[in-house]
Amino acid sequence: MSSHPHKFEKKAWPFNDPENVAAISCRHVLDGHPILRVSHDDDDGCWQLLCGDTYSSADARVVCLGCMLEQDPSLAELADLPLGSGADRESLLQPWAREVN
Repeated sequence: MSSHPHKFEKKAWPFNDPENVAAISCRHVLDGHPILRVSHDDDDGCWQLLCGDTYSSADARVVCLGCMLEQDPSLAELADLPLGSGADRESLLQPWAREVN
């Protein structure tokens, strides 16, 4: 992704990936639905930040990981999620439940 500014300080960036790394989300999240499912793909290291409702490829969108962290700062809790693992939560008010492989 092209470089663009974020509102957080660079020293506060919790991920090993660059701020502007491409990630996958769904149109629902971009429309304001909460991120309830996160996966860190084993094959390519891609982050998927999804609403938990649908996994249709037609709903997939390429997003900036830094922009998603701005939208949902709780994603920082998952910055150390190992490759091939995921995390879910029932709502924004619930804690993340990790599924480590």
